[in-house]
Amino acid sequence: MKNIKLEHKPRQQQVEMLNFVKESIDLDKKFITIDAPTGTGKSYAAVMISDWYTSNYNKDAKVNVLTNTKILQDQYTNDFDFIASLKGNNSYWCKKNLMSCGDSKMMSKVKGGRCQTCPHSIAQSRFKNERVSLTNYHLITAYSMYSPDILSERGANLLIIDEAHSFEEAFCDFISSVISERSLTNLGIWHPSMIDDLDQISDIYKLSDYCSKIIVPKITSKMVQLIEDAKAARGKKKKSELVSKAGYCDKYLCKLQRFIKDRSIYKSNWVFDKTLDHNGVTKILVEPIWGNAYMKELFWDKYDHVIFMSGTILNTSIFNFLMGITEEDNSYLSLPCPFNEDKRPIIYLKFGKMSYYDKADTFKRAVPIINRILEKNKDNKGIIHSGNYGLSDWIKKSIKNKRLLIHESKTREKNLVKHLESEFETVLVSPSMMTGIDLKDDLSRFQIILKVPFPNLRSIKIKKRLETRPDWYNWKTLIDVLQSYGRSIRNDEDWAETYILDSCFDQVMSSDVPDYIKKAIKIKRLPQKK
Repeated sequence: MKNIKLEHKPRQQQVEMLNFVKESIDLDKKFITIDAPTGTGKSYAAVMISDWYTSNYNKDAKVNVLTNTKILQDQYTNDFDFIASLKGNNSYWCKKNLMSCGDSKMMSKVKGGRCQTCPHSIAQSRFKNERVSLTNYHLITAYSMYSPDILSERGANLLIIDEAHSFEEAFCDFISSVISERSLTNLGIWHPSMIDDLDQISDIYKLSDYCSKIIVPKITSKMVQLIEDAKAARGKKKKSELVSKAGYCDKYLCKLQRFIKDRSIYKSNWVFDKTLDHNGVTKILVEPIWGNAYMKELFWDKYDHVIFMSGTILNTSIFNFLMGITEEDNSYLSLPCPFNEDKRPIIYLKFGKMSYYDKADTFKRAVPIINRILEKNKDNKGIIHSGNYGLSDWIKKSIKNKRLLIHESKTREKNLVKHLESEFETVLVSPSMMTGIDLKDDLSRFQIILKVPFPNLRSIKIKKRLETRPDWYNWKTLIDVLQSYGRSIRNDEDWAETYILDSCFDQVMSSDVPDYIKKAIKIKRLPQKK
């Protein structure tokens, strides 16, 4: 095992976090929640806590640290090389077969035998055995649901979840399933007769029966066929394509079987959303309303202690509900923002709402304001949080500025890398960079929140959530606003201006807004449209 390295003198707030964990464990608290804004050094605090836990509390203990993205995983391993990081097998490259390790392992099943030195197997072995290991939400969920023996062999005692406010949502997304012409075509099992089949499915129970009797057998048969075809294929490229398709079928099948297994709680915790795709063919989405019903069995029962870390917990009642835990079992620490508000002003320009019926008029008024902000910051990099891809497209059509990097879903990472590496004063335009990216220092000196990111009320799931916890809606919106705000303010010396151009922000200015945000807001009322 590699030793934990503490190479820096801890900040006062990091010491506070460690002491709070010690006190909470002394009080027999299983769950510990730390609400600490950007700049308090949560990552280093997590390492300090891991060191104390394994050196003083339980010398045989192991620690699992979770992040919500692979980008954050890389940030951890860049800072702490002793952590054993593990990603999904498709994130590793097999030099023998010249393909991802995921496809290579499927290839080995086809050909028989296995690679002698597999990068993924080496990383997985380290993950199982090291004192402190690191992975992401999706992989830990996959292991908990489909390969629990790996986690049992790991036998970790302490779980630390970074960006914990997003854990439940990521879990729900992971186990959701879409049954449509597109998804079934990608699986290689679509037949035109299925158009009528899907049309006739009127509820979640009929869909479950159809999946059990029709979809699952077809996917299973297709996997067998793909593997047999791969065995017979001569070219390595063709073999690779076939095993990759077989792997895709396997993952989809696992997700579908989880949905079928949950039949007893369909009525209480699943939604059935039947719509039409762009070709007018039925598309069905099934997803859990809440993830809290699964947390204890899949995660919490596997650990002695669980530490939630985030800069945006805000409301412990809602957070505890999402995690499926009680206030009695959980201790809570909230820390102030260490940054001077003069270095991180929020300029709230009130001139119109970006709501469904008002957004076209408001956007027209926003265009010259955005142009002025861009001109003011002509020597600076920045980011525009557009709110959705439709508004990104409006920006593309209305604002002709070569600095703008406007991405589609498939080019998100490419544009981010271009921005990070460019010598020019580029400006990201994105609806999906509210979390998980680090635009410290000169990578962003200004940011624009064009639209307050309210959850989509057309979603049946969102409507069902509001029936149970109506306070969740504004809480979730406020979290996304604060996460957007935190992309550009990353350390003591950092500075950036944030502009909010949507008067709907008034709706989330509740008691949950932290004092450090209230102090930074500077409201400017512009003339309203008559």
